[in-house]
Amino acid sequence: MKLFIKILFWLTSTVLLLTAVSKVVGVIGWWSLLRNRDLIVPLLSTRSILLASAAFEIAVASCLVMRRNVQFKLLSIAWISTLFGAYRFALWLRGIDGSCGCSGLQWLQYSKRIQIESVLLWLLVYMFVGSCLGLFFCRKSHEACLKNREA
Repeated sequence: MKLFIKILFWLTSTVLLLTAVSKVVGVIGWWSLLRNRDLIVPLLSTRSILLASAAFEIAVASCLVMRRNVQFKLLSIAWISTLFGAYRFALWLRGIDGSCGCSGLQWLQYSKRIQIESVLLWLLVYMFVGSCLGLFFCRKSHEACLKNREA
């Protein structure tokens, strides 16, 4: 389980940093899509949503690298994957499938963007399920989890 959690932390921090950079690169562009109101949170522009999610990703990735408390790291992953999952679910409810622009990949060709977004969706599922399993097993062996704060 310890190796699984280490891989989860490493993979999650890497993916979050890469997608945050992608979002910032996407925001730098002057696409008209980014000036439009967001489909799920209409009070904000798509550009604002991308910047906020990039900030969240950087914060959680920093937590995974700098914090020592395993439970806090797992909760952080569960929190951000729940947010991203809820956003994708809301898009799906609105009938938007495929590339939503929420990953900041507007600068890629459509076919490559669809492929990357499907990989990101599976990584999102992995992050959520992995963090929930980690929290479950950490709770089951609470003493061992507290002793081993450096996973």
